[in-house]
Amino acid sequence: MKTNKRTSEFSTVPETILIAIRARNKEVNEPGEIINNPRSIEILNQIDYDFSSKKGVLLISQKGVGIKAEIIDELTWDFVHRNPNCIMANGSCELDTRYSRLQTEKMNWHDLDVPESLELEKHFFHKSERFHFISKLTFDFS
Repeated sequence: MKTNKRTSEFSTVPETILIAIRARNKEVNEPGEIINNPRSIEILNQIDYDFSSKKGVLLISQKGVGIKAEIIDELTWDFVHRNPNCIMANGSCELDTRYSRLQTEKMNWHDLDVPESLELEKHFFHKSERFHFISKLTFDFS
């Protein structure tokens, strides 16, 4: 039986990237969710990873991730509308779905992360004229 799930070598991709996406996924499934992020459900459902040995996401983490996403979305949305031709850099993106939620016709978006994390991300997001990947550490100014 063939599966559409993406297998990842988590010895090279930090497992921490799954914490935020699991919290966003759990938040979407709650009544009165802080942020509407169904893309996180699609992504998490496509990752072939055994979560059974992992602790569940704490409610405080889930709400914290939701509040953080909402605040950053609002600030980003405000900036993009005042600067429609902007270039955005999303550092340490860790499977962040912000571009999917906020994309406009003129904005250029760059997801910036370690190469191993971006390799996993490329399974779920596709480079385009307005969406790019940069394999660098956030504080690598080269």
